[in-house]
Amino acid sequence: MYVKSNVCQNLLKGTLRFRFTALRSPSYNKGYTVRGSARPSPKFFFHFVPEKLRISLTLSEIIKKLFFLKILTMEIGGYDKVYKENSEIQKEVAGSIIESVLFFRQNKIKKILDLGCGTGRNTSYLKNGGFDVLGCDVSSEALNIAKKNVAGVFFEQCPMSSLSFPDDLFDGVVCNHVLQHGMINDIKKAVDEIYRVLRPNGVILLEVASTESSKYLKGTEVETNTRINVGGSDGHVPHHFFTKEEIQEFFKFFEILQLSHSIHPSELNPEIMSATWKMYAKKQYGKNF
Repeated sequence: MYVKSNVCQNLLKGTLRFRFTALRSPSYNKGYTVRGSARPSPKFFFHFVPEKLRISLTLSEIIKKLFFLKILTMEIGGYDKVYKENSEIQKEVAGSIIESVLFFRQNKIKKILDLGCGTGRNTSYLKNGGFDVLGCDVSSEALNIAKKNVAGVFFEQCPMSSLSFPDDLFDGVVCNHVLQHGMINDIKKAVDEIYRVLRPNGVILLEVASTESSKYLKGTEVETNTRINVGGSDGHVPHHFFTKEEIQEFFKFFEILQLSHSIHPSELNPEIMSATWKMYAKKQYGKNF
């Protein structure tokens, strides 16, 4: 598929009704026609023609896009459901956040984004530690709880792949078991967004699940190292399990200061063993968007 405008994004973000109606009735969307390809080919093509632009989609590609749309809906609506049913999933501050305070102070980090803040457990700890903290999360339900729990902090609803903050705003970003909740393309976009909102030499504290996690072979694989239905309150949303090589590739425009791996009892269920990558990395110059 080739694209030269934002039409592809509109297709990806469109509803199922749009897609099925577009296939069913060309007149539903003004300016679009739908017709079979006149070229001899073993594949069947639909052509969407908005004025001078033509996008060719094979039937298999359409099915794939619909599948990813379903996954995206699961990610956003899934966490609202989790917080509605469970309220605060975790109340205790993460150990990595407690450990990060000394590192942040030594590196003169003042303004921090808690990316995927949930109900604000880590946000509150960082605020009480004297940092200027902002929180963001995809779930409105989680943010409603966070706003009640943590006074004096600005919270913003946005997905990790499209942060609603200006460039070079933060000295630091904490991303505690958040980046793993997405498809690979979402993860790549999220890393780009983290890079964008960090000031030059700004740092990120990252924790993500490893392929050595006990959940790695559970559920259904939807793409390489990404699975759904892995169990737990959020098991129905995508879980990506990282290798060391993946982290190094995703963060190739960062200077990795520390990267360590550990196997330990899960925060959510101590009876289950969890495997985690922990990384400190610094934004380097040279990436153009």
